[in-house]
Amino acid sequence: MDLMMPRMDGASAIRILRADPRYATTPILVISAHAALTPTSTAMGVGNIRLLTKPLNLDQVRDTVQALVASA
Repeated sequence: MDLMMPRMDGASAIRILRADPRYATTPILVISAHAALTPTSTAMGVGNIRLLTKPLNLDQVRDTVQALVASA
């Protein structure tokens, strides 16, 4: 999920997902071009969330996805 989306920002989307019991513990990968953002600064510090910044390192993406899947 990107944080900067046109109709709804990523933090709002995550809050909506977390409010639904079906998605309360679903791992989420957040990708942003803004390196200064952190999960707590965007009110996303709840649940299994990882933040990667652009430009993406494909090895880091792979490792992060594997870690999220393993934790699910």
